[in-house]
Amino acid sequence: MVTTGRIPIKAVAVVNPAVRIRSAVELIEAGFGQAYPWTAESRKTADELDFVARVAGGVAAQPPLLLVSGELDHPAFRTDAAALVDALRERYAHPDDVELMNVPDLPHPLAEEPGLEPAPQLPAAKVVDEILTRWFLRQLAAK
Repeated sequence: MVTTGRIPIKAVAVVNPAVRIRSAVELIEAGFGQAYPWTAESRKTADELDFVARVAGGVAAQPPLLLVSGELDHPAFRTDAAALVDALRERYAHPDDVELMNVPDLPHPLAEEPGLEPAPQLPAAKVVDEILTRWFLRQLAAK
């Protein structure tokens, strides 16, 4: 895993990640109009799933990382993504190995919701596919 450095990884790309589970829980709470019943165990798990905070403890592996953030993604996810990129850049020996790419017109889902059936690729998802392909080709050719 990237966060532990136990498995060697040459390059990592993530799209619209929920890098702090608390932000995802808040979004679900708002959607259902119901508060999540936090327990000591769930708070501990949420701490473990706060990847911005985990970076403060050090970064075991430092593969090139691309974080793609849709400009129509949930605001908290976009804020968390930018915070993660900033935190990683502070810890990486080569800060330019951490990139943030903002994609116009990209909401959180990459497919029409609910996304359970095969469907044509959305234009914004096609842009993401092109970005990832170019980035991985560049990263893996450099290794």
